[in-house]
Amino acid sequence: MRTRQLCLVLTALIMGSAGESRASEPASAMDTRGWLGVEILNVTPQAARALRLEQPQGVMVLKITPGSAAEHAGLEPGDVILSFNDEAIDEPGELPRLIAQQENGTEVMLKIWRARHVHTISVRLGPRAFTSSQSGTAVGAAPRSPDGQAKANGEALGLVSEPLHLPKRSHWGSSSG
Repeated sequence: MRTRQLCLVLTALIMGSAGESRASEPASAMDTRGWLGVEILNVTPQAARALRLEQPQGVMVLKITPGSAAEHAGLEPGDVILSFNDEAIDEPGELPRLIAQQENGTEVMLKIWRARHVHTISVRLGPRAFTSSQSGTAVGAAPRSPDGQAKANGEALGLVSEPLHLPKRSHWGSSSG
C-alpha cells in the first residue's frame, strides 16, 4: 500500500497541473447517463516510468468517490485506466466522452494497470453521486458563476481532475509541483 501511495504522490507531483476540473451538472429525472465516480490525471512520460508502464498511456485514478460504481468495482487510487470497453484511453477527455455514451446500469469493461500488471475489471455504471470533493466543488454540480448561473465547462460526467495546489503538495511533503 505504501508503494501505491508513493507512486500516486510521485505522479501527481511530476504532473503539476492536472488541468480543468470536470464535475457533473445536476441530474434531472430524464438524465440516464452512467457515472463512474473517479478523479483522474493524465499519465506523463515521467509518471509512466515511475509506474513501470512501457509507455505513457491511460489515465491515473487520483480519487474514488465513496459509494460510486468505481468503488463497488474495486478500483483504487493509483490504478491506471488503459481502456474502456476495449477502446484505448490516451488522455483524460476520452474517458468522460466514452462514459457519456453509456446509460446508468450499463456494464463496461476497464483494462487497468495495477501493481505492474494489467487487469480487466467489470464495472456497472451507476447514477451520479452528489457528494463534496476536497476541492469544495460538489461532484454532481456544475461550477457556478457569482450570479448563480452554471458555467459551461464541457460535459458533466462525474469525473474530476484538478491541479495539485500548495496545500496538497505540502500535505505530501513537497514544496514543488
